[in-house]
Amino acid sequence: MLCAGASSPISPARGDVRNPEAAQALRRLAERYFEERLDYQPSLATAVGLHDRDRLLEDYSKPRVERERVALHAFLDTLTSAVDSAALALDDQVDYALLIRDARMRLYEIETLRVYERDPDLYHETASDGIYLLLKRDFAPLEERLEAVIARSERVPPLLATGMRNLKNPPEIWTRIAIEQARGTVAFFEKVVPAAASGVRDEQLRRRVVHAAESARRAARDYVRFLEKELLPRSKGEFALGRDIFVRRCALEEGITEPPESILARGLAAIEENHRQIAKVCRQIDPDASVAQVIERTSANHPTAARLVADCESELKSLRGFIVERGIVPIPGGENLVVTQTPIFRRSLSFASMDTPGPFEKTGTRAFYYVTPVDSTWSPTEQDDYLKMFCRGLIYTTGSHEAYPGHYVQGLYAREHPSLVRKLTGSYAFSEGWAHYCEQMLLDEGYSDDPELRLYQLHDALLRLCRLVLTIRMHTQGWSMEQAIDWIVREGYQERINAEREVKRYTMDPLVLSYTWGKWQIQELREKYRAHVGASYRLGEFHRRLLSLGAPPMALAERLLLSEGP
Repeated sequence: MLCAGASSPISPARGDVRNPEAAQALRRLAERYFEERLDYQPSLATAVGLHDRDRLLEDYSKPRVERERVALHAFLDTLTSAVDSAALALDDQVDYALLIRDARMRLYEIETLRVYERDPDLYHETASDGIYLLLKRDFAPLEERLEAVIARSERVPPLLATGMRNLKNPPEIWTRIAIEQARGTVAFFEKVVPAAASGVRDEQLRRRVVHAAESARRAARDYVRFLEKELLPRSKGEFALGRDIFVRRCALEEGITEPPESILARGLAAIEENHRQIAKVCRQIDPDASVAQVIERTSANHPTAARLVADCESELKSLRGFIVERGIVPIPGGENLVVTQTPIFRRSLSFASMDTPGPFEKTGTRAFYYVTPVDSTWSPTEQDDYLKMFCRGLIYTTGSHEAYPGHYVQGLYAREHPSLVRKLTGSYAFSEGWAHYCEQMLLDEGYSDDPELRLYQLHDALLRLCRLVLTIRMHTQGWSMEQAIDWIVREGYQERINAEREVKRYTMDPLVLSYTWGKWQIQELREKYRAHVGASYRLGEFHRRLLSLGAPPMALAERLLLSEGP
């Protein structure tokens, strides 16, 4: 049985319980819902730290997907008829809303977005991620985890065969991205999985791992061939959602009701202001140089390929020290952070990222700050261009975003939340908005007066503003990828290699506007909270209370935060 902690998942201690029977009914339905959801998504169970499904892998066959669709409709009917939401205390009303949102989002993926037919990345990523989850954390003895690796690896060939049957007419760019990524999956089964078993004494177990990995590798290789030879020629679908679906997704997932045209206008105005601020900072650095020249010169202040991981780790230590010294946000216990290279199969679309242990993980509690290394096959010029993404200013912004006090600290708070629903659901805009907000907030609070750090904080903010502008233009106004790439190079001061990577992402991630939109919402909520509590306002306390909410959509976060007393 799922359990959020020592107490019941939806704890009566959280606020006033208006109707205990309604709260208990909600608790039971939440437990049932997530038990069923994790049955459909065994890799998610592993990711959140529940290991009773570690030998299973997702099944995306049409009968299984149809059973899930029917079950979701039945659950929504039961939830709305069995629970009187008006009788719930505020905390439970939020959990009720989050349950409805989660079920509707899953239905939307099946019925409207048709991800099983349109997303070729889904299948090979499920295979590699599901098995890598078993290897990266020591939640059980290696031999036990390798038995699960074998079981999941044996399920990879039918999983990929299902993908070859399901996929119909994806956008061409999605198939091209999947080809690039799936080659990494082939390498993962060829190199990473056998290497994980190389240290075990049980020779028979080692041979079984190698045999299962080889079977999965062949299936992944066949999947790449299918993508290249069969799916790519018939990949004629549109990546753009269109205005109606874009608006519906924004409302469903993030509660955004502002028209996209209004958000776009705000974003364009913010870009103009950002350009003015960048020009001002550049004049501090070199009054005789252009913005492009200053960025080019300062981007050369980057580590060598050999020092990349170590320099990123050093910055995290500095950030943590400042947060503690200045009381920026209390850091919960249980820290266990490792800085390491990004796994090979995740490198295509990521420079650096945070991989935090799931909220239920009891033993394998290490978190990973991933840094994507230089590709040794690149030319010296290409390697230097890539390392510019890790110049001194960007190492700061990435570290504050991903780790301290960004995603990693947020993950520590998530582990402590008493609600099952809050542990297993979350808002893109809350999570990415918080991390993006931290980049500016720390400098505003005095972390450094180095203009290079401010330049790259503004530069990263500009990139997120470009995301907001371009995802709206690409998904609602017919902008092509080439238009978007040219625009972001010009307006976002981006190297073309990064612009191309960024725009690929926008085709698949239309709610990438959540970074900027969420940051705006947190900044506005901070001022509302300041007015709400008056003279007792403390920045660190605002941050503590905000993160203690879980990660609900911002409208629900505001409702919860401003309901509290000073």
